[in-house]
Amino acid sequence: MKKRNSIYLINSLLVLTIFLIVMLHNNIFPFGKRIVTISDGTFQFVPLVYDYLTKIRLGILNTYSFNNGLGNPYLFNLLYYISSPLNYLLIIFKNPFIIYYLSIIIKLFLTSILMTKYVKSKTNNNLVIIIATLSYCFSSWFYTYYYYSTFLDVFMILPLFQYGLEKVLKKEFSYSYIFSLTYMFISNFYLCFSICIYTIIYFILYNFYHKNNFKEIKSSFYNLCHCTIWFILIAFFWFYALLDSYNRMGIAFENVNKISNYYIYFRHFLSSLYYGNYKLIVRASGEKFPNISCPTIILISTFYYFLNRNISKRKKVFALIGVILVIFTIFSSSFDFVLNFFHNTRGLTYRYSFIICFLSILLFIDNMNNLDLNDFNTRKGIIIATLLVLVLNIYCYQFHSDYAILIELLGISSLLVITIFYQNNKIYKLLLLLPIIMQVTIANSITFNTEGDTFEYSKNFKIKDDKYRIASFIKYADTNNYLNRSNRCTNYNCNLYSNNKVLDLYTSMTYNNVIYDLSKLGLKTFQNTSIISNSKDILVNMLFNVKG
Repeated sequence: MKKRNSIYLINSLLVLTIFLIVMLHNNIFPFGKRIVTISDGTFQFVPLVYDYLTKIRLGILNTYSFNNGLGNPYLFNLLYYISSPLNYLLIIFKNPFIIYYLSIIIKLFLTSILMTKYVKSKTNNNLVIIIATLSYCFSSWFYTYYYYSTFLDVFMILPLFQYGLEKVLKKEFSYSYIFSLTYMFISNFYLCFSICIYTIIYFILYNFYHKNNFKEIKSSFYNLCHCTIWFILIAFFWFYALLDSYNRMGIAFENVNKISNYYIYFRHFLSSLYYGNYKLIVRASGEKFPNISCPTIILISTFYYFLNRNISKRKKVFALIGVILVIFTIFSSSFDFVLNFFHNTRGLTYRYSFIICFLSILLFIDNMNNLDLNDFNTRKGIIIATLLVLVLNIYCYQFHSDYAILIELLGISSLLVITIFYQNNKIYKLLLLLPIIMQVTIANSITFNTEGDTFEYSKNFKIKDDKYRIASFIKYADTNNYLNRSNRCTNYNCNLYSNNKVLDLYTSMTYNNVIYDLSKLGLKTFQNTSIISNSKDILVNMLFNVKG
């Protein structure tokens, strides 16, 4: 029993070791002065979680704030941003960056445990379990969204949810399904709705694949509804609080009735398949690289899946349907709009794409369960798939960053050599694992070297610049003076992390309303800041500095 469960320890230690080594190498706090987070991580999640836990310790938790937007219930910020149950484990810490850093570490650790559990239910091959776990934990989605700490909870729990969903569709009562769905809804209701849409699609394809008759489909559907009702009953008060605070705030998602008309080139889609391209938006024109890639072996496995003679044609057909759905999702702004829970995300599309990464890993697991590298045809098929990946990589090279090309060539060349000279022993299995460890480590290191250096940490940390969604006053209320940095006032809100006026931060919930209201009042605004106004303006002081 101990030997069988040792894979949990191996995987979790491997994931944490890679992450910590990269943090240490890049001089990232707490090993150095640089900070792991950027953008909304710095300006929303870090201060909100810190403020919330501080107020719990002090016993002064507010229910309403007049300092946030034009005033709004604190409850909605709690429900959307900081409701992860794991946050309460960090209440003993008083440093905002330690809280945030440990939040990522804990969720990454638990992701490795839950992914290991799921893969173990599919195979006893420890090599496959390690590769699948590393590939999921360090998929391009993680590199794209790691600083959105509230998203990591749903990313973490998905393997457990999939484990429970498969049981439910087999007409079994699943506590895993109920618990994981409840946890996702509590920790991040927005992504939970994307999971629910995925569940519907998966339910339909599952029943078609298994050729279930109407009676079997009805039985499976009833069981799904039965377990889902338990989730609704458990989370009822959360539903009620969410709806009530939403109505009281009177907010609405931006352009909720208008689908964004963005586009993506097919060559960009091909480039996004390669490990290392994990950006949200590449250019202001709307050109995008979806964050759907995993280490190279997963991509090669996806191509080889359709060459694997040991996999039935029926499986291949449904795998192809899945691939077509993914491509349709990427290219269809309407379908993307639906999977983003009927929400235009201001360019940050494909937030649900950790599901796509997960499904591509499922193809890899199925491939490995039907693989015999001692067979000549098998090795020939893998070599063909690998060369195809190489050709496409060369075709897309102009859209790749240098490090993405390096990472891909490392994976492709290693797999080619190992496949050609493969011998069925432990040394070759280790050789197969090493390039994957190197790939995820390099990708980690480059991500946090280029992205995580926005600020330097110090005990008297200060915001020295106007940043995204931070209330910051400057001399005159116009965009020209906003761009003139010499006019900025540095006295207001200069220490965001001293728990002083921390709710002057504008969250996504009130950002758009603030901009629109300021515009109606005749105040000029800049598209990337919540307030641009004169600090001596009586009207603005009345609106934004009211004390509750």
